[in-house]
Amino acid sequence: MGLFGAMTTAVAGLRAQAFALENVSGNIANSQTTGFKRVDTSFADLVPDSVPQLQLAGGVIARSRGTNNVQGDIQNSSVNTFMAINGDGYFIVQKPSGFPDGTPVFEGVDLFSRRGDFQLDKDGYLVNGSGYYLKVLQVDGATGNVIGSVPEVLQFSNDFLPAQPTTLVEYRANLASYPRTGRADADTPGSERLDPTSFSFNPTIAGTGTVVANDVPIFVEQSIAGGAITVYDSVGSPINIQLRWAKLPNDAAVATGSADLNPAVNLSAFDTETVTITVDGVNTVLTLNTTTLSDSTELIAAIDAIAGISASLNGSDQIEITGDNPNTNFTITYSDPAIGTAIGLSGATFQSTDTRTWEMFYLEDANAVGTNVAWRNAGVNYTFDASGQMTSPTQTVDLTGVTINGIPLGNITISHGATGITQFADVNGTVQVNLLRQNGYPAGELQTISVNEKGRIIATYSNGRTLEMAEIVLASFNADNSLKRLDGGAFEATSESGPAQYGASGKILGKALEGSNTDIADEFTKLIVTQQAYAANTRIVTTSDRMLQETLNLVR
Repeated sequence: MGLFGAMTTAVAGLRAQAFALENVSGNIANSQTTGFKRVDTSFADLVPDSVPQLQLAGGVIARSRGTNNVQGDIQNSSVNTFMAINGDGYFIVQKPSGFPDGTPVFEGVDLFSRRGDFQLDKDGYLVNGSGYYLKVLQVDGATGNVIGSVPEVLQFSNDFLPAQPTTLVEYRANLASYPRTGRADADTPGSERLDPTSFSFNPTIAGTGTVVANDVPIFVEQSIAGGAITVYDSVGSPINIQLRWAKLPNDAAVATGSADLNPAVNLSAFDTETVTITVDGVNTVLTLNTTTLSDSTELIAAIDAIAGISASLNGSDQIEITGDNPNTNFTITYSDPAIGTAIGLSGATFQSTDTRTWEMFYLEDANAVGTNVAWRNAGVNYTFDASGQMTSPTQTVDLTGVTINGIPLGNITISHGATGITQFADVNGTVQVNLLRQNGYPAGELQTISVNEKGRIIATYSNGRTLEMAEIVLASFNADNSLKRLDGGAFEATSESGPAQYGASGKILGKALEGSNTDIADEFTKLIVTQQAYAANTRIVTTSDRMLQETLNLVR
């Protein structure tokens, strides 16, 4: 090719180095651009066709080489809607084709970007700093399941989240096998006893009987608080529900006004069992079936002696008798709050079968008086085996037509699972609630939008509810570096890159951004090399020019 060929090749080298310099310049200029992927330069030689012995080094051509698959540094951010991709994948975005009446219209093809500085615009769209709109799969807020399979541009609404009435209460608790019952009367503030005179038909014993005004309080043998929870009606108004438990005796045969203490009952069936007599906080232990306490007459006499009374109890005395045999497991409180005559123990109260039956109540009317219902029985007997595990009912209990203080709540399900209610020993003698929550809530206004670690967009409302609104889908390509670059850090699929494949393996990080993958030190090194190569090519041009001058001088 001669001198002119050498000069032409040198000029091609100048063009190639200028091309490389432009890439270096662009990389340095975008060293702080979010999600930017630097462009490296590849050089290829152009060899003229010739036999091997006459082949020349040839010219050069410069081509861009993408680094789309090279991760940039992850930087933390304080903006809830910013997100970064750690690993493979691209956000699916779209540019509006127009804004008629100020509203964006989307008719273009899907584009892809690593730029995750998305924020809500005035219309409720998530738009990144280059004006690209995020596309996602919508999520059913009630079930959490993804809706559809084609990503769509997401628009958030400022509408209130409608109120949801409570239909389910999840409740798990342990009922102390020996409950603590307050010594005060039911009418005393802070007493843990339910007052049967506040009921029209509750509680029941072994599925039969009712308690109305003037019945003796021994029907409710133990009662302990079980928790309180706020539920919501159909318009989202908060209503408080209080729960209590009553531990029932195994038999309903009790004294109901008679002074007859049934002295014929023999205590031989309770050989060596002890009972604890508590009077005004002082405990005395007695042993049954001895020469001194062989029947209920002698037991009552011993109780009378301990209590410091002669033949009967007066209206202010209350005596608690607690058995220590876990197979009997009884606690009896007897007094005379209503009729002022001697009321004692019937023989049927002492029985060898275990007392493991409980009933649950909820406060229906906090202002009930007389025979009006205050505490409503759930209508189900909870029974437990010797190990404290529940044997009935099933995993849920349905409360129908619930009304609290005159406000109708409809039907509510109490869910505790097969093992959620237990009857284990507890030193405090109180109900220990492990779980108490419900599914209702009042109306709420949209407050914030954020992204969680699962790549889902979360909406937080003023009522405290957080709902998963959408799932971000990442796209991947077989040939990332063959994507076509567009303004603003976006890419378009090409025949060389292959079509987008949804479900990339990258992980989305909320409140973070991916920085540029440009390394300034590396770019400065390229700058030096490019400058030297460019200068060397100019020397070739200069040398070729001098040689041509020498050739022209031959004819002088």
